[in-house]
Amino acid sequence: MRLKIGNYEEKLRFELSPSRKIYDNLDSVWMPHLMFLQKNNFRSKICNTDIHGLRFNSFKDIKQKTVFFNNNKKSSVLLGASTVFGIGSSCDEKTISSLLSDKKNHFINMGARAYSMFQEIILFLSFINNTSKIKNLVIFSGLNDVFLNYNKNINNNFPGPIYYNNTFVKNMNNIKTQDLLKNYFSNKKNKYSITKVDLEEIIQRNFMIYNLIKKSFNINVIFILQPYLTWCKNYSSEEKKIIEYTKNRSDKYMYDKMASSRKRICNLYKKFANLNKIPFFDSNIYIKKNCSKEDFLFVDYVHLNDYGNNVIKKMIKSIL
Repeated sequence: MRLKIGNYEEKLRFELSPSRKIYDNLDSVWMPHLMFLQKNNFRSKICNTDIHGLRFNSFKDIKQKTVFFNNNKKSSVLLGASTVFGIGSSCDEKTISSLLSDKKNHFINMGARAYSMFQEIILFLSFINNTSKIKNLVIFSGLNDVFLNYNKNINNNFPGPIYYNNTFVKNMNNIKTQDLLKNYFSNKKNKYSITKVDLEEIIQRNFMIYNLIKKSFNINVIFILQPYLTWCKNYSSEEKKIIEYTKNRSDKYMYDKMASSRKRICNLYKKFANLNKIPFFDSNIYIKKNCSKEDFLFVDYVHLNDYGNNVIKKMIKSIL
C-alpha cells in the first residue's frame, strides 16, 4: 500500500514509531461501497479491530464484538482517516477517540486508513443505524483529499480520486467486468474516462453533505482540519529527520506543493464550512499556539504519536 521505501526510511519509520510494524501488518479488505477498509477482527497488543474493521478504544473491549456495544447511551463519533484510526499511537488506549472517552462521554473511532472525505461520509452513513443516539460528529480530516489531488500517479475522477485503486481491482478478480475496471482505473486514456474534478468542487460537495447530515439526523457536526507537519510548528530533533529523508524521494514534488499550499487549502475548507454553517477549526493553529519546538508530535508528515494525540484531545475537549 505504501510507496516503496529505502532502508534508511524504513529504519526511521520504526525508530519514530515502533508500533508501525504492527500497523504494516494490518491489511485492508474489499468492502462494498467503501472500496476497502482495514481488516476486521485484527488482534495484537497494539491494535484491535471489531467485526466491521473499526478500531476498539481499549484492548479490554475486544470481548465485545463491535465498537457499538455502548450505543444504548448517547455517544460521539470521531470521523476521519488514518490519523483518527491511530497510526502512530502505541496502543488502542492512546488513540484520540480513546483519550476523549470517559464515564460521561463515549467516542467511537470511525477512522479508516487512506480514506478520502467522501469515503469517510459513506462509512459514517453505513453505520447510521448503529449510531442513532449520536450527539456529536467530529470530523478530523482534510489532508488525504489534498494529497490525492496533488498526486500525479492517481487518476482524479469524479467523485474524487481514491487511494488503493489496485486493491479494488485485485479483489474483483472473479468478476467478468475485470477488464473494464482495469481500463477505468488505469492512467491510460480510454472511453471510460470521466471529466476531472477540481479540489474546490470536491470540498464544496463534502460540506454540503455534512450540512445535510446535521439537519437530517439532528447531530452537532464540527470540522477540524487535521495538522500537517510543515504547516504548524518548528521541528523537534526527531521531526527534522522526517524533513531530511523526503529530500531525495521521488514524490518530493508533492511535499513541496503541500508546504506552499497551507493558506489556500485552509481558506478553501473554512470558506465551505462557513457557507454550510459547519463550525470550522484548524488544528495547525492550535498546535502552533500551544506546542513548542521541542515537542515531538509527528511520526511522519500527518500521523501523530501518543503526545500528539493528547494535544488533539485537549483541543477537541476545549471545543465541545
